[in-house]
Amino acid sequence: MYWSELSSNRIQRANLDGSNIELLLSGLSRPVQIALDLAQGKLYWAESFGGKIRRANLNGTDVEDILTGLDGPAGLELDLAAGMVYWTEHPSGKIRRCN
Repeated sequence: MYWSELSSNRIQRANLDGSNIELLLSGLSRPVQIALDLAQGKLYWAESFGGKIRRANLNGTDVEDILTGLDGPAGLELDLAAGMVYWTEHPSGKIRRCN
């Protein structure tokens, strides 16, 4: 399982029984909403305060910006069949998408 910690600005993972907790990424800007693309081995997340959607390998390596300059991205979902990323923006209340 993967999760973000808003108070410490990091993303972690562990086995489903809670064992083997591993820090993957730290120093992020309020990471919210994680989405996984297991087929491609990618982890996606939105950084609410940083105005970014980013991705990395499932082990936290090779971090890259997908989108920048967003207005408080929050909810994040992947449509893997269509190759789309969907997210919400706060405070505008918009739902957006991109390839």
